[in-house]
Amino acid sequence: MVKIEDIYPTIAQRKEILLEDDDDPLVGGLAFEGESLQDFMDSVELDPDMRVNTLQRQLRECGIKELEEIDRKINELVQQKIWDIQEELDVYIDSYTWDYKY
Repeated sequence: MVKIEDIYPTIAQRKEILLEDDDDPLVGGLAFEGESLQDFMDSVELDPDMRVNTLQRQLRECGIKELEEIDRKINELVQQKIWDIQEELDVYIDSYTWDYKY
């Protein structure tokens, strides 16, 4: 389980992440110009120890773009796990396909 704090461990980091409205004009979007990730988390009462998929779902439901950095971090974690398995089992995983859902 990847938590918000695993990717953005400090309040200062979360305040630096500025959110953007998504392309859906029918769903709310940002509460105000310059809304940060921390502002959003405070407004919807998300704790840093909550799962990132909860954050991404909340952003999407509010008409805010999901955070691409989370997807990149999860990809890195999955790749590292694959390398760990290859090393531990002394095997090579040639090609793989995976996906995850929120």
